[in-house]
Amino acid sequence: SRRPPAQSGATNSAQDAESPLVIRDVKFAGANGIDQEEQQAFAKKLESMSFPSRDWHDDVTEIVKQFWQQHGYVLVGVWVEVHMLKKDADKQPVAIDVNVNEGEQYRLKELQWMGPSAFSTEELAALMPLKDGDILDVLKARSGLVALRRHYVSKGYMQFTCVPHTKIDRQARAITLTIDLDEGQKSSP
Repeated sequence: SRRPPAQSGATNSAQDAESPLVIRDVKFAGANGIDQEEQQAFAKKLESMSFPSRDWHDDVTEIVKQFWQQHGYVLVGVWVEVHMLKKDADKQPVAIDVNVNEGEQYRLKELQWMGPSAFSTEELAALMPLKDGDILDVLKARSGLVALRRHYVSKGYMQFTCVPHTKIDRQARAITLTIDLDEGQKSSP
């Protein structure tokens, strides 16, 4: 179905400028790598969200990027086109067209560790929800870094930090994830 022409988004009053934005309709274009049913479920999730009027465009773009990155499309490009709809009492409904350039789907080629560790590589790898060969889910990688931090802190390494480094093999569509560990001093009991 065709959308009404996009409005400029300009507002006439401070009240209008502060109205929360509510997504009422989402359409994806250029997205073929993720099952249509899963895309529709994600669109319904977006349609249940509301955003403060400031910076909402960046927030929506980031949420959409994260969805594709969870499916291995780590270099995804996302462009959001906004169509203002007739204003509700206190909210500004919008319809959005999301153009997605998925790029290639990547897998985890290898998980590597750099720096000294009080724990074996097997113990560290068990804390990561990604294994070699898995579709690279960026959110799982982030949650693994949080799990590493919690583990180290629970063992007395309060200054522990870790920095992920990626090496992209575009031809193999695979990414090597190297985690640089800095344990810091172990706290005395």
